[in-house]
Amino acid sequence: MDLNDLPGYFEEMLHRAERALPSAMTAQAAVYNRHLQRVTLRRFSHPPQTRTPSPPFSGTPAWISGQLSRSFITTPGRSTGPSSARASVGSGLVYARPQEKGATISPIHKQYLSWLSEGKRWWSKGVILPPRPYLEPAARDVITDGSLKKAAQSIFEFQVFR
Repeated sequence: MDLNDLPGYFEEMLHRAERALPSAMTAQAAVYNRHLQRVTLRRFSHPPQTRTPSPPFSGTPAWISGQLSRSFITTPGRSTGPSSARASVGSGLVYARPQEKGATISPIHKQYLSWLSEGKRWWSKGVILPPRPYLEPAARDVITDGSLKKAAQSIFEFQVFR
């Protein structure tokens, strides 16, 4: 290769990188999802039908059945324009957002909410669910530990620099 070949070489590298971008985003979303499911949403637990630790409890939702963790899926990356792509991770569970942001829960079909806890039946016209963020802490973890960067790097190394 001589100096005259460089512009064409760099143009080809740019096209390869643009084609690799959706795959890199998918790889990063998969790393995030795996960490969310296997680490972040398993940090705390308590037995079923026992009270969630009360304030000053702070942290991610407690692991009980694993339903929240298992509900997250990765949507594969797709190109969203020149040199951009998007992949996503999300849950369709109705209580995923209230766990993340907090909410006031009230009965919809009955006069009272009812639940078993510590061998006793409880009744209430509403409960306040405090925020228990899990999405941002998981993102922070995979950025800090470098696994998000490594996921994209491996795709680019394979698809761009082959």
